[in-house]
Amino acid sequence: HVKALIYFKKSLENLDYNTKKEDLKKTFKSENAILLANSLLRIGTEYFELEKSDSAQFYFKKILEIPSFNDKITSIKASTYSNLSGTYLKDTLFTEAKKYAKKAVNIHKKNNNKVSQAAAVGNLASIFLEEKKYRKAKDLYISAIDLIKKDTTITSRKYQEYLLYNLAWTLYLLKDHTAYEFQEKSYLIKDDLR
Repeated sequence: HVKALIYFKKSLENLDYNTKKEDLKKTFKSENAILLANSLLRIGTEYFELEKSDSAQFYFKKILEIPSFNDKITSIKASTYSNLSGTYLKDTLFTEAKKYAKKAVNIHKKNNNKVSQAAAVGNLASIFLEEKKYRKAKDLYISAIDLIKKDTTITSRKYQEYLLYNLAWTLYLLKDHTAYEFQEKSYLIKDDLR
């Protein structure tokens, strides 16, 4: 991850990125904005992988300063909100984590991207799971699964496996014996994806 950071930061320099607000406004009007947002997202993600939440948040929040002038930027922002949520979840700042997770859900819903919306709802459910609010987590996992239950794409199937497994764990914690049925469904999808 350290080598990746060096590469991505060099990429950022090549975009002639300048942190002064007035210069940022000029950059956003160009097509380089998408490249800029992607570079910032990659750098933030690498910092997150290195467990440097503060640095990750710094780069993720830079993305949010970019105006959403097209669907690609909006999509990158949705990913950014999910990643920000993850950084706050890791730091057990649940209120902030939920705030950003909900923003990701809303963008994906607005864009009618059900697979990404299901993933974002699953992330939100995981926050409630960490807070030991199992019933709310259960409801959200079920909601996420319902969004993509008829979708047979590989990406959707991967999220279904993840969501079913987490639902099974949540049900187990609720002492609901249907947990094993959902765990089995999760394993079947996992086996099918191999």
